[in-house]
Amino acid sequence: MSGEISLFRVSSFLVVLCLAASPARAATYHVSQEGHDANSCAAAQSTSPSSQKLTIAAGVACLVAGDTLLIHAGTYTGRGDVIDTELFTVRSGTSFSNAITVAGAPGETVILQPPYNQSGIRLVTGQPHHLIFRNFTIDLVNSTPGTDAAGIYLRTAHHIRFESLEVMHSQSFGVLFSTNTPNNEMVNCRIHDNGYEAGPHTNGHGVYISSSNNLFEGNQVYNNYGYGFHVYNNSGSHADTSNNVIRGNDIHHNGRPGSTAYGIVFAWGGGNVAQDNLIHENNGGIQVYSKASSTGVYQNTIFHNRDEGIALQYYSEGNTIIGNSLTSNGESIMDYGGESAAIVESNVVQ
Repeated sequence: MSGEISLFRVSSFLVVLCLAASPARAATYHVSQEGHDANSCAAAQSTSPSSQKLTIAAGVACLVAGDTLLIHAGTYTGRGDVIDTELFTVRSGTSFSNAITVAGAPGETVILQPPYNQSGIRLVTGQPHHLIFRNFTIDLVNSTPGTDAAGIYLRTAHHIRFESLEVMHSQSFGVLFSTNTPNNEMVNCRIHDNGYEAGPHTNGHGVYISSSNNLFEGNQVYNNYGYGFHVYNNSGSHADTSNNVIRGNDIHHNGRPGSTAYGIVFAWGGGNVAQDNLIHENNGGIQVYSKASSTGVYQNTIFHNRDEGIALQYYSEGNTIIGNSLTSNGESIMDYGGESAAIVESNVVQ
């Protein structure tokens, strides 16, 4: 009998251990314009709008790795309706399979219109990582010419993924990845109508990248007053702007009148790639510039740009321009000289 009791106790103990070792189940929280921030995080898991959180910041504060915040339909304009590590708590995921996700609710239209000179997403302290943002619009319509807030601004954040976002009406940059901000992804987003007509030629870019190992794929980048993609870091060792991939994007109608803005510029870094993009109706197509090395420009379709389809100048070694199709540009491929001859071959010029 005592043996049976001991066996029962051991079995029960093992069951308790297994239950204790099981990971917590990921939770889904909700933000609604019918909600209240006084509602608890537990209540905000309800599908009843009145039980949910009211502001995005309050919803984000509930999240830990693996959790999702769904933002329901509406235009969010308050100070608490941004994701900003300098203002509110933003925790990190542990991997993209155990990330924190902030998303517009499926099938619903969600617009963030931040207050004056405030970014929609600003991750600049605490080195946040493994966050996913999906399916909403960031519209900086409340900021006036001369303000410097980017629609999305990352600094020292890493492994951040942006999917199916729309970013528009920043008077500075649509998206800014600052230095020491590697391994991020922007996929199937629309970045447009950033900058302003009388603004300086050094801003108004759709996407400004001063970091490394980022992926930009399937995006539409258009109607920005500066460059479409500006991959550049003119500080320190310049090494941050390396190994970025710009692939399969539609990049068009960028560059204010009279500027030299291209659809894409690569400068200072090494190992950057532009591949399979449509690049058209910009001031220029692709520029390989200042000390850029081992840049790959492959299989892009480049047409109806005012100046050069592809321009090379002041570049370093190892750059390759192969297999591109160029039609009806001001000039097709212009090599103005660099430190070591670029490989330019198998391009089709019409």
